[in-house]
Amino acid sequence: MCPPDDTPMPSLPQANQPYKVMAIYKFADLPDCAELQPRLAKFCCGHSIKGTLIPAPEGINGTVAGSVAAIDELERYLLDGPDFGTRLVGAEIKFSTAGTMPFLRMKVRLKSEIVTLRARGQSGQGRWHLCRAGKLECADRAQ
Repeated sequence: MCPPDDTPMPSLPQANQPYKVMAIYKFADLPDCAELQPRLAKFCCGHSIKGTLIPAPEGINGTVAGSVAAIDELERYLLDGPDFGTRLVGAEIKFSTAGTMPFLRMKVRLKSEIVTLRARGQSGQGRWHLCRAGKLECADRAQ
């Protein structure tokens, strides 16, 4: 088991790059993910964002890139916009930058689950995480 460590990992210094990259995942209740798919795609395409987002009934996962302003707008839309409300608050979000657009197109793909980590029939609400040692652990298991 990984020792508890609440200190954030420092980011490496990065030169001023034209593209901001955002990786996001969050286990959340999104039973309306099929209705959210076209709205999310329209938002991203309207802001020239490219990459892949995977909404599922159990949450969202993905990595996208765009201008700094576009990715900042997407973050606000996902965390407090009219379609998601506050369901994605607390999402794991990581940012980086790129000198060239790292993706060719925008894809919003519906899936039955955002990350396959469990046996069939189990809930996706378990809190799986990758600790600093690189070992996958379930925080909900019996102590």
